[in-house]
Formats: sequence, C-alpha cells, structure tokens
Amino acid sequence: MPSFLMTSGMTRSLSCIARSLPACLFIGHLATAPASAQSPAPFYAGKEIRLVVGFAPGGGADTYARLISQHLGRHIEGRPEVVVQHMPGANSLTAANWIYAVAPKDGTVIGSIHSTVAIEPIYGSERARFDVAKFTWLGSASTDYGVMLTWGPSATKSWRDAQLRETPMGGMGPGAAADVATAMANRFLGTQFKVVSGYRGTNDIVLAMERGEVEGIGSWTWSALAATRPNWIAEKKVNVLMQVSIEPHPELTKQGVPAILDLVASDRDRLAIELGLVFLSVGRPFVAPPEMPPERVATLRAAFAAMLKDAAFLDEAKNRKIEVANPKTGEELDRMFRRLLDTPRPIVDQVVQLQNGTK
Repeated sequence: MPSFLMTSGMTRSLSCIARSLPACLFIGHLATAPASAQSPAPFYAGKEIRLVVGFAPGGGADTYARLISQHLGRHIEGRPEVVVQHMPGANSLTAANWIYAVAPKDGTVIGSIHSTVAIEPIYGSERARFDVAKFTWLGSASTDYGVMLTWGPSATKSWRDAQLRETPMGGMGPGAAADVATAMANRFLGTQFKVVSGYRGTNDIVLAMERGEVEGIGSWTWSALAATRPNWIAEKKVNVLMQVSIEPHPELTKQGVPAILDLVASDRDRLAIELGLVFLSVGRPFVAPPEMPPERVATLRAAFAAMLKDAAFLDEAKNRKIEVANPKTGEELDRMFRRLLDTPRPIVDQVVQLQNGTK
C-alpha cells in the first residue's frame, strides 16, 4: 500500500471528516492561512526628508535645523532620515518660493525660513510668490520677546521720559527690528526717539551705547540680552523701557515692565503694532509645501510638536545652548497668519511706511 506523509494540518483535516464537512473546511482554511495579515509599510519607511534651510551653513538657522534633523525622524512612523540642505538667497525668500511652488508635495521636503519672509505676502510684497495661508506650517522651534532699553546713565529711564526728551537710539536701517520698534513708539506713543542708523548689527549698537554714541536700542531680544550680558540685568546697567513684542514675557511683566500693546488705546493702533512686530512671535518657523495629503500634514505637525517636548531633544538643545522657548505649533502659526491677513489695507500700508523709514 502506498504510504503518505501527513502534515499536522492534514491530520486535523482528515480526523474531522467524521464530524462535519463545514468544520473540516474551516479548519483547513486556518491551516493554510498566514499567521497574521501583513499591514502595508509606513509611507516614510526607507525614505529621507530633505530639510531645506534658506541660509548658508554656519548661522543660527543652520544650528536649529541640524538639531531638529537629529530628532524629528524618531517621532515619525518609519523613522525617516532627515537630511539638511542649504538654499541661501534673499534672506531665505529663495527657499520659501521654491518650497511653495517646486518642491514635492508628498511630505518629503520641509524647510526653515526667516520669520520676516514668512509674512512678506501680508505686506503685499511682489517678491514673495507664495500664499501665506496655503503654506503648510509645521511650527516654530522658538519664539522670542523684544525689549527696548537705554544705557544706565541715560536720563531716559522710562518710556514716559522719552516723551519729554529727544533720545538717540542705535539702528541698522529700514526694516530692522530696532528701527521699526523705535518708529512705532514715536508714531503711537508720542516718544521723541532719534534713530542713529547704519550700525551693522546689535553688537555694534551695544558698543555704541557703552561709548556714549547713542543712549539705547529700540529692540533687542530678551534671550540674547540674558545670554550675552547677564550682569547688565543683575546690576541694573540698563533701563528696560518697555516690551516690544506682541506677547508679553511673564518675568518682565512681573517686574512691572510695560508691554507696548498695553500702552495704546486704539484698536487700530494695536493692529498696526501686532503686524509690525509679529516676526518675533513667528520666531524660527518650519514649513512644508501646500496641498499636501492631509495625513502627511497631520503626521509632520504631530511629530514636530512631540519633538519639541522630547527630553532628549531638550537636553541636547540645552547642552548646545540652543534656545527652545515658547515654541508654537503649526496650527498656532496658521491661525496667526490667517488673522493678520484680515488686517485692513490702510493699516498694512502704514506699517510698510514705518518699516521703510517713511511717515
């Protein structure tokens, strides 16, 4: 008689003949079916994400981008590698236009652009060939607070003093934060600041203050002041006149330093100040192309938000002295931009004039 090699599955199938055909068919199916259904591989598995930085290597934007490139992928299913690439030009406007119109819209390209470039379409800039409301905003790694201050010996020790006397303030040129904040104080608070412009940067203005060439600066980020001149605060070597940002700093508010938005009564003036100083609240924005699949938008935004709370990310940022303060989600940036897009045109024109150094 022929002999048969019977597998355990066959044994079960033959032994159940005496019971019922349906039962046999069911058991046979279980014997031949795979142990578990295989789910499709995550979209990002085996892929890389290009993080396009709108500046040359070595600057602050590059520092943030490289930190984020080391941690973002861990919060995305499939753990893609994030690779930093540079596309400098026009203060990151070149990169912003490319990400909006040319980059793949599948979630494999994200970017880092300057906060002032992000809001250029609101001002009606023809150079900015993107719709700020259609961009996919992922979040901001850090936002900051601006302060207006004078050197200790200055007779202008409060913003009210500046209403009564002309106070020379260092500036860099039209559109610079120090110049714009000073112009706004003069326009909306009636101060008599006199801008001495042409300095190459904040450090040069600080040296000019120490030499007595100017008495103060219209806007310096609080974090930079605390990091580079901590003794100035502790020893009261400077007079902090006001906060020049649309979000007040809790510590400064507790100390009684007024916020510029609280010093104006007109809603119209408040809108103008918000628009002029919003770049501080935008901070260091990260963006992706428009018209991306909704699930990729959700994935990237969730990953960015999770990364900003991750202990390993925060520890490395602290060790490398990279500030991660008051970060914003992509949804928060999106709401901010959409609200500012509704600013009446006459107010926008007024802010543009102030930025250009005209009245």
